Amino acid sequence: MMASLNRSTQLTTKMGLLDESGILYVIADVLSIVTIASCLVSKVPQIQTVRQLQSAKGLSVNGLLMELCSYTVTMLYNYTNGYAFLSYLEYPILLVQEYVLIYYVLQYESLLGKRAYQWAAVYVAVFVGFATAIIPSSLLMMLVPFTTPVGATSKVMQLIAILRSKDSQSVSLITWGISAFTNSTRIYTIMLDSGDKMLLANFGISTVLSSSVLLAACMDALSTVRTYEQFRQDFPHWLLNVRNPAELLNAQPSYVVSQAFCIVGGLLSLAHALHRGGRWPFLWMASALTGVLVEGSMYFSPYGETIWFSPTVIDLFHQRVPLFVFFVYPFFYYQAFWAASKLQLKCRWSEHIAAGLLVVLADLPFDMVSIKFLHWTLHDTEQLLSERVYSAPWTLLLFFAVASFAFSYLFHNLRSWMDRSVGTSQPTDRRWAVGTIGAELVAMVGAASVSLSVGTGLFLAFSYPLHTVLGIPHRIIVIGVFLCVATVFWKFDRKSNRRMPIRQSLLDHALNVITVGHFVLYFVLAFVLRPEDTVSSGRHQPIGDCLHRNGTNAPPLCLDTFSRTDYDFHCISKPPNVGTYWYTVCGTPYE
Repeated sequence: MMASLNRSTQLTTKMGLLDESGILYVIADVLSIVTIASCLVSKVPQIQTVRQLQSAKGLSVNGLLMELCSYTVTMLYNYTNGYAFLSYLEYPILLVQEYVLIYYVLQYESLLGKRAYQWAAVYVAVFVGFATAIIPSSLLMMLVPFTTPVGATSKVMQLIAILRSKDSQSVSLITWGISAFTNSTRIYTIMLDSGDKMLLANFGISTVLSSSVLLAACMDALSTVRTYEQFRQDFPHWLLNVRNPAELLNAQPSYVVSQAFCIVGGLLSLAHALHRGGRWPFLWMASALTGVLVEGSMYFSPYGETIWFSPTVIDLFHQRVPLFVFFVYPFFYYQAFWAASKLQLKCRWSEHIAAGLLVVLADLPFDMVSIKFLHWTLHDTEQLLSERVYSAPWTLLLFFAVASFAFSYLFHNLRSWMDRSVGTSQPTDRRWAVGTIGAELVAMVGAASVSLSVGTGLFLAFSYPLHTVLGIPHRIIVIGVFLCVATVFWKFDRKSNRRMPIRQSLLDHALNVITVGHFVLYFVLAFVLRPEDTVSSGRHQPIGDCLHRNGTNAPPLCLDTFSRTDYDFHCISKPPNVGTYWYTVCGTPYE
């Protein structure tokens, strides 16, 4: 992993297009970033568990100290040799967390006495000696080969401690799960970077042993009678929740079918991107990252939630975000950009407009059916969501249009700004040829992160003066904006360089079929199924006492005045009680 972040120059000379080997290097870069990000919090769950229980039973003090020595030698070796800081950034991060963890373990094991402080002083003196070159760095070179057996021994001692004590209550499953994952990712990155057998052996052994500790702790947790709160401390239930798909299919068949179709569409788009090469894989990853940021901003906003998903097979974050949502964005974005690229538009601004319109075109039937069939419910009193077209809010359509427009502009222009050898006025086929890996990564992350802010700014630029100041309804604003940009698009489409493709691959045909199938699917669902038969039991807008409501709190759902356009309570014996946020709602017929 040590050289994975310094490879851009080498990759530039090796790849003109993003071929199969290029994809492997991109995956390695992504895994390296994920590994470093994981190390930021890898020890935090373990520290929290020890502090909450005020016990270190099941943890090996000697194992932790040996792990500390292994991390210290590795970090000092990289530092004294002048390696790039990013190439070993994970080790100082892990060291800081290791210091805190050892402190609490010693405290709760009643070992934090005079002798402990003496050994800590010796450690600091040796550390400073190596860092300032007072102690010859040649000694570090002699110690480096021992980091593998020392690190392995520390995990073996931890495993023995669990088996002897038969109590893994203080062992964090999350910490050891992250350890097993990051060690396994390093195996992949090292195989592509240098193939160093010593490092491969180190991380291979660490992966096996970390997985063994994780398995031992899991087996102990399963074989011990524990309270719900204790289980949550080991593995937070809010992080991941799995349900029986058969039960969900019976309650909401349209939802399960829609989820499956979106996942297949997202995976097919990924396969097509890898097949086409060039910038297409970066587009897929950027759109997936956009989904993460958009959903996160909507569901973890400090201003409160405005959308509540019905339960799915796999839900994340206290059942707020279903896993399939992260396939929706690359599915919609990818097919929109692929279609826009085939238009061969001369004006790049019109291509960005086309991408935004096509994203909304794909999203419109998805939103209409999803909201009417209770795939999710919206805030009943949120003014921005009050004006709708067949259940789909006009404002959401406008937001996705301007956000995807900004995404398209940034995705293409950030790359050209970073890599001057690639211009924005090149033909379409060359615009999708890969540039330097550094420029592509900046464009990918920048487009995903900045487009959300730019899209919000563009949305407010339309909404605030026209709706808030002048009082024009949102539907008029959205229709007017769409007509204007559609006219611009139509004008430049008349002067395009479009031509029939010479040949299309099997994946090209498959993408065309699933794009058409997307619209056919929601048309069929809307006509075959009845929304009044839908039942959604899950998280919804909290029920409130609207007569005695504190004005500082988020507006609750008022049972006497809420809109019954999309749902009511006709399928249950009585409405939910005040304060309830997990309850059952029933679909309503078409109006």
